Amino acid sequence: NYLGRQERYLALARAGALVAPVPVMVGTGLLVFDLGRPLYFWKLFTAFEPESPMWIGTWLLSLFLAVSLPYLNLFLPEERRLWKPKNVALWKNLLAAAGLPIGVGVGIYTGVLLGAVPARPFWNTPMVAQLFLFSALSTASALLMLLVPWLSGGRSEGLDQERQLLLRADLVFIFVELFIIIPFIIH
Repeated sequence: NYLGRQERYLALARAGALVAPVPVMVGTGLLVFDLGRPLYFWKLFTAFEPESPMWIGTWLLSLFLAVSLPYLNLFLPEERRLWKPKNVALWKNLLAAAGLPIGVGVGIYTGVLLGAVPARPFWNTPMVAQLFLFSALSTASALLMLLVPWLSGGRSEGLDQERQLLLRADLVFIFVELFIIIPFIIH
């Protein structure tokens, strides 16, 4: 949202930056506890297995948090920032550019993980990853529609562009989801 546009959609970029790491942190924590032996989660980092969806997912989730938490920090009021770079706008752009492909990877990760389970034929299809990505994008759009006014101090004036953008994006994502679900069920 922030890339190249310092003022346009600033409320949307701020809301996204503040919200994005939270579900990923919660989900990552739940995944660690789901391992059966949560204290051995560090082994996922040390075992070099680039063909393993769990190994790739471990690094994607870690990279996402390593990018999204500093990005969140830059949207906090200056006195609350833990990291205070000299050129905040440059760092916002760099982190947003780095976070975009990592975010897409995180969005499809669960679908890829489920699609790698051959014992579940309904899941064992590449369409699951696409469905997870567009479902995540749709959910994020809907969540931001609710949170942008609240995170903007309760004001709703001047946020019409953000709402319209999110509404259009959500409708596109839902439409794409329908075209993924139909062949998914037929498959």
